[in-house]
Amino acid sequence: MTQLNINLDMDQLTEQILGSNLNAATKGLAVAVFNAYMEAERDAHV
Repeated sequence: MTQLNINLDMDQLTEQILGSNLNAATKGLAVAVFNAYMEAERDAHV
């Protein structure tokens, strides 16, 4: 079994997406997904 650990700087990732040439709806959706993921991770570790 292979296990991967990936560390992301969510602030930097969000900044990169907001500064990209994606349209506004795609940017908003991506940021919403990241925020929901981070909230779920935070709640899972409480």
